[in-house]
Amino acid sequence: YRNAGIETLYWPGIDDFMHTTGGWYPIYNPLEFPKLLKRVLRFRSSVRATEALIRQVQPDIVHLNSLILPSCAVAAKRCGVALVWHVRESVVPGHFGIRKWWLGRLVKRLADEAIFISSDGRRLLVGDQKGVVIPNFVDFAQFDHTIDGTPTRAELALPPGAKAILFLGGRGVIKGVFP
Repeated sequence: YRNAGIETLYWPGIDDFMHTTGGWYPIYNPLEFPKLLKRVLRFRSSVRATEALIRQVQPDIVHLNSLILPSCAVAAKRCGVALVWHVRESVVPGHFGIRKWWLGRLVKRLADEAIFISSDGRRLLVGDQKGVVIPNFVDFAQFDHTIDGTPTRAELALPPGAKAILFLGGRGVIKGVFP
């Protein structure tokens, strides 16, 4: 970003709070529990670090690009700055649902607007109480529809006209693909 002339700030002291299907801190894992404890203990200092950043930058809007930044949401509200929370991941149920409930409550109470990439993600976190759904965009016009898939279909023994999908990426519940 700096090479493109965009102002870039490094601001230490702002911590994430991983509790998504992309990663979280289960309390039963002796290697992960200390990470959870560390995040909980550093939450207030992360709020203060974000408040200092907001005071320096003086933005009109704070946009959080992930659910894992609840301390930043608290800071934005404490500073009186509008907050748009873009929830791009699914929160894990956890052991008892406490962290999921807490994150959902923060989104409902602190976000001036919440954007979800799926209806299911919205439903699971805040029900119909907050936010809009704007799916990730795919420009299908950029795909070459003239490519003949007949040889590949024959190789895979797919009947002509059968729907075929090529999925590249990680498999798992987070992506809607079940192993």
